[in-house]
Amino acid sequence: MLRTRQGSGRTVLAPSTPGPVESLTARPGALPPGTVDLRATVLPPHPDLARTAAEAAAHLAEDPAWGRAPADGIPKLVEQICAYYARRGLPTSPRQIVVTSGAVSGLHLAVRSVTAMGAQVGTENPGYPNTARVITASRRRAVPIDVAEDHAEALIGAVATGRLSAAVLIPDFHNPTGRLLDGEGRARLLRAAARTGTPLIIDETLSGINWRGLPAPPPTAGGGASTLLIGSLSKSLWAGLRIGWVRTSEELADALSHLRLGVDLGVPPLEQHIAAGLLPTMTADGVPHCHEHISDSWELVATTLTELEE
Repeated sequence: MLRTRQGSGRTVLAPSTPGPVESLTARPGALPPGTVDLRATVLPPHPDLARTAAEAAAHLAEDPAWGRAPADGIPKLVEQICAYYARRGLPTSPRQIVVTSGAVSGLHLAVRSVTAMGAQVGTENPGYPNTARVITASRRRAVPIDVAEDHAEALIGAVATGRLSAAVLIPDFHNPTGRLLDGEGRARLLRAAARTGTPLIIDETLSGINWRGLPAPPPTAGGGASTLLIGSLSKSLWAGLRIGWVRTSEELADALSHLRLGVDLGVPPLEQHIAAGLLPTMTADGVPHCHEHISDSWELVATTLTELEE
């Protein structure tokens, strides 16, 4: 890693392998036969996907707007997102929702809406690699929050310092550790954020993957803190359904709506109608249709790792 030359100091050597090591690949090549790619979390599609998609497509020509849709999202989908949060115990009005092209798009908009260029934005370490990419691509500085020992205390301590302009966190089945922040931990985190005025950008992408049936804590919102909840359907309903949203205050939702007009003009209506048809199946405890698959996959991985250790 270092080359030392007398009189010239030390030089950092480039990695011997070509190109950076990435967990995500924009243009993936073909994998060798028998290879298992663990970089992506792709689950079976919802069993009602084909029927719901066919019903949505059958009525497209009847749309009096000829395919034009509000940038915030079609009312039918926005209402279903509000109903989903109501089932989780968090009353939500349509003015608080902005539909996005997946969770990553929502993260980009959220980071840009509550911070300025050069701001320090905290995120978990280890964490989802694309979170740091989102922060740095927005010309903010990603500040790692070490969660190796005590996840809850690390998050609360980092937010309580008041040094962060915002924090992007995954309290629901954290990627990659799988930890679930309990209700008490969320309440303390929200109080710390309220005291320091630190906006919390909460990635809820995995909130529906409660395959072990754990008691579902309330959404990380309230307590006087400024929160932006980032939702997604790609993990729980279908990987090809690139539908996400941001749930926040009406004031911030308005700011997000104006900001996203410089990014895109909204999500395709067909995908939104499909999402609106499937979203009612998401309960406060997740989407049961994929739980058996996750359980079987976990058993396979755990058994294989045990055999390798032996």
